[in-house]
Amino acid sequence: MAPPLWGQRRAVPDEVREKQRRAAQARSVSGLPEGWMPPPPPAQAYEPLFPTRHGTPLSSRNVRREWALVLERARVDDREFHSIRASFITSALVSRVLSLKDLQEVVGHTSPLMTLRYAQRSQERQAQVIQVAKEQMGLT
Repeated sequence: MAPPLWGQRRAVPDEVREKQRRAAQARSVSGLPEGWMPPPPPAQAYEPLFPTRHGTPLSSRNVRREWALVLERARVDDREFHSIRASFITSALVSRVLSLKDLQEVVGHTSPLMTLRYAQRSQERQAQVIQVAKEQMGLT
C-alpha cells in the first residue's frame, strides 16, 4: 500500500481500526498499577537572578523594560542584554581575575569551550598576536 500524498488521510482498513479500538479499551479498563511512575524529585530552593520586590522571578518583558532604563540612564546606545555576559567573560579572562575553570562555573557553562565562545577578541590583542607571530617567523 503506497503512503498517502501530503495532506491526504491514510486509509486504514476497518479490521485494523477495530483492533486499535479493542486495544485502547483494554488499556483504559486495566488501569495502571500503583506506583507505576516514580514520585517527582523534591523541589530545590533557588534565588532568582532578577527578583521582583516580592522575591519572585521577573518576567522577560520586565527584564527588557528594566534593561532599557539602565541603558537610558547610562546614556548607552541600544545593546543586547545578553552581550553583558560576553563582556563579563572577556573582562574576567583578560584581567586573569578568574581561571577559565572558575569562570566556567560562575557563568554556568558545562564546557570551557562554551565559555571561550563568549570571549570577544579585541583589535589591540589581535595586533599583538600578529606582531609576535611575525617576530617568531622573522618577518619584521
